[in-house]
Amino acid sequence: MKKRLSIITISFIFIILVVVIFYVIQLNYNTNKIGEEEIDMGQLPTVNSKEKLDSLLSKSSNGLYTTDGNSKGGISPMLPMAGAAADTNTSQKSSESTTDYSTTNIQVQGVDEADLVKTDGKYIYSISQNNLIITDVNPAENMNIVTTLFKDEKVTPSEMMIDNNYLTVICNSNNYYNNYDGIKSMMMPYYNSNITTIYVYDISDKNNVVKVKSVEIDGSYLTSRKIGDSVYVITNKYVYNNGSEDIRPMYKIDGTEKVIDYNQIFYFPGTNYNSYTMVGIIDLSNISNDINVTSYLSSSKDVYMSLDNLYITASTVNYNQTFLADNDYTSSTSIYKFSIKNNTTKFIAKAELKGTTLNQFSMDEYNGFFRVTLNNNSDNSLYILDKNMNIAGKITGIAKGEKIYSTRFIKDRAYIVTFKTIDPLFVIDVKDPKNPTILGELKIPGYSSYLHEYDENHIIGIGQDTTEINDKDEMGNIISTRYVTNGMKMAIFDVTDVENPIQQFSTKIGNKSTYSDVLSNHKAFLFSKDKNLLALPVDIYNEDVSIQTSTLRSEETIVPSTSNHFQGLLVYNIDLQTGFTEKGRITHYETEKLESDKSYYSYDYFNNIKRGLFINNTLYTVSENKIKANDLDTLKEINSLDLK
Repeated sequence: MKKRLSIITISFIFIILVVVIFYVIQLNYNTNKIGEEEIDMGQLPTVNSKEKLDSLLSKSSNGLYTTDGNSKGGISPMLPMAGAAADTNTSQKSSESTTDYSTTNIQVQGVDEADLVKTDGKYIYSISQNNLIITDVNPAENMNIVTTLFKDEKVTPSEMMIDNNYLTVICNSNNYYNNYDGIKSMMMPYYNSNITTIYVYDISDKNNVVKVKSVEIDGSYLTSRKIGDSVYVITNKYVYNNGSEDIRPMYKIDGTEKVIDYNQIFYFPGTNYNSYTMVGIIDLSNISNDINVTSYLSSSKDVYMSLDNLYITASTVNYNQTFLADNDYTSSTSIYKFSIKNNTTKFIAKAELKGTTLNQFSMDEYNGFFRVTLNNNSDNSLYILDKNMNIAGKITGIAKGEKIYSTRFIKDRAYIVTFKTIDPLFVIDVKDPKNPTILGELKIPGYSSYLHEYDENHIIGIGQDTTEINDKDEMGNIISTRYVTNGMKMAIFDVTDVENPIQQFSTKIGNKSTYSDVLSNHKAFLFSKDKNLLALPVDIYNEDVSIQTSTLRSEETIVPSTSNHFQGLLVYNIDLQTGFTEKGRITHYETEKLESDKSYYSYDYFNNIKRGLFINNTLYTVSENKIKANDLDTLKEINSLDLK
């Protein structure tokens, strides 16, 4: 009897060991193996030869949509616009004076992001009508243009970064192949060669700005970051392989062309080989040094960077063959982790997860763990990965049938907004990486596509106010539910009681067609808790929308009001006692025309305010046409400067 029990015990232990081993193998398979090849930790294979490169490209998936923006027979899923919150305050003190000024609204403290407008507390650097203009704006009464760049350049500036000594400008340009045959000329977009150009200027003397470095990197500009003296520029180039041309990636330094050879082109086994992801690193501390450019045969979608690591995602969406069913697709995302030490990138590990990221704010690194939210055909999930990109913990099936519209990670908490016809805000405990837990949820009309931290217990949400509409059949039975937008909405969520979050304050802006760049670009958001300041550029359409319900389909009738439409910067006082209090509005619009014709409205691109910023107690607004300075307390205009 004892012998029999011993055999049973041994068998039971053996079964447990088999299950554990299988689980570990399966876990590693899910994260660091795709297809038939494995990736060793810290090692990536290179193509080594033209034959290998041709072979990999020939295996590029057919009938898939790859989220580098290139379609191979598939259709892009309709995902919501970008939007989530930055992780920093937007003001700093100048080290050389007591000047207090706002900075670009970024995601990670210490990791700067390029933008259209920058300031150092004395000068405003702005991209205006294809020029880059440096303006002395402090004091505001004496604003004047100091230098204008790019008047004679063949490229167009897109974004910039600044520090004490250098201005780094990132530009996009197109170079087309000269020998098209008949078929190629009909498919021109697939045969162009996009180039990202980076110019570095010495700005120590603002009256004598000198170009000190010129870099050209294959591919369209995707994004960039700056940590200390190191500038990281990431591009994405679609690869067309006709078997005869040299398709190795290239870059130039001060006009000298360099080709990345086959033994330096890395690839990720099992992914789609239709693009190059290029990572270029410029060391501003020694501008005469060569730059480091690394090429990976893989598409790229979203990028997250911490002070130590770079994460790049590549997503693939598989559709059914009929393309008829709504949301009938499955998706997966590869996440590649690189260390970024000594101006080099080194591959660390890879994860393969179901779903797609929404934007850079879907990702976060904290205490050595990587957190990410994904949507897969309305099946939402949150994963926490360890330093080797293996799954430590996860939550799946969050708000089934809905899509993620924004994510915000703040230390030990995650906030997720999903939406279909109602807006749930989920509060998630991610303190224990192995056991993330949904603590509470709040359901309200509308949705927040941008989330921003006010303090540890309060979150600002900016999005759209919505109304549910029931479509009925001829018998009056509800056959479907949909929504219409009623305008923008801002809210302050109190999450002190994590199990019962509440909407503490809310305010509505305009009606149906009202829009702000903040909904799709976090850099347009200006916030200072110390100054009780919140400001955002807006296009306000003041329309009264009445909804008439009929059988089979609801009909909407829009009745315009007689009040003015507004295009400019909307400025609020914000606090936890009164919520949002509109302080005033600043416009670069033709105010005389508005005063003479109250119903007049026409979108004015050149007077559209792109950014608001402050220096000490002056609020500056920047458009293509001008820079305007207003007193931050009274919003009374101080000065205005034409940039034409």
